[in-house]
Order: sequence, then structure tokens, then C-alpha cells
Amino acid sequence: MPRNARATEELTPRKHARQERSRATVQALLEAAAQVFEREGFEATTTDAIAERAGVSIGSLYQYFPNKDTIVLALAYCHVVESAEMAVPLLAELAQDPPPPVSRMIRELVRLSVASHRGRPRLHRLLYEELPLTSDLRETTAREEAALASWIAAYLRRAPDASVANPELAAHLVQQSLFTAVHRLATNPPDGFSEEDCEREIAKMLSAYLTAS
Repeated sequence: MPRNARATEELTPRKHARQERSRATVQALLEAAAQVFEREGFEATTTDAIAERAGVSIGSLYQYFPNKDTIVLALAYCHVVESAEMAVPLLAELAQDPPPPVSRMIRELVRLSVASHRGRPRLHRLLYEELPLTSDLRETTAREEAALASWIAAYLRRAPDASVANPELAAHLVQQSLFTAVHRLATNPPDGFSEEDCEREIAKMLSAYLTAS
């Protein structure tokens, strides 16, 4: 599941993936685990099934992960890191002068958030609703959220069409509202509406809040 070196190397399994072959093995194990968790759910998933899906021996799996609990925690960590890295180009754009319009910024932020949650609704329910957060994962999540909120607040202070009285509070509310809406969309999509319909309406809702006079 992790698609970059940072997400792979910053995991905390039994054996760190320092070499290219080791990183490839960890990536294969996590992608296999994501597929099996999505298909079978947490309780029915076994490390044997993950190893078989990844095409590695169970002994190789245990070199990196002592049990399936550490695998699902690694998946959650990778999701947090990868979601943050997907936003890097947008954050660079927010720092430009003049800043982009609020509607454009929000559309892109919603698009990125939806893209990071796309597919595998059962896995996302596991990661967000069933998985107990460790202190490390909680700290990583809080750090990435704080960084994004800081960027949004700095942008809102400069955007000429933003009309919020408190950019820091507005940034926090936008971030939390976006996460909640997109998470629900990913795990429990509404019947009769496309992903594009929901994405468009979420963007309209947040844009209206930030630009209301």
C-alpha cells in the first residue's frame, strides 16, 4: 500500500526496510494485507493469507511484522503519510502570490482528500472506526493535521475573497469537516449519488463558509 520510500522506511515493524529488496517486500506485504483486509475483514484475515497473497513465506512476513495488528497499524500510518504527501503540490500553490481563489483551493483540497480515500471502503472502516490508535499513530496524525491547518490558515489570511474572522479556527473547521465528510463518503457512499456529485457539493459547502459576507 505505501507508494513512497518515506512511508515504507518510517514504519516501526520488527525489521526496518533499509535495502531496496526489503522495501519491496514490505510494500508487497502491505498491499497484500490491504487487499485481504478489504475482502475478509480484520477478524477473518490471517498472516498466512497475507503472506500467500504477497507471494512470500510466512517466515519472511514475520521478519517485518510480528502479527496482523502491527500490519494494520502500518497501513494506517502509511495512509496518513501518503495523504499528507499528496497535498504538497497544493500547499506550494497556496503560498504563491497572488493566492488562488478560495473556490479553486477548496475544489483541489476536496479532490485530493477524496482521491486519498478512494476505493476499499471496508479497509477504511477498519482503519478509522475499528483500529485503536497507538500514541505514535496519534502523534503522527495530529502533526500532519496541524501542518495542513497551518498552511490553510496562512492562505486564508492572504486570500482576498476569504471572509472569515479567525483564519486559524476556520482552517481547523474546514479540515475537520472535510475529513468527516470524505470519510463518510468513502466508507458509506450515499445511494443514488456519484462520487463526483458528492465531491462537488462538499466543495460548494466549504467554499460558501469561507467566502460568506
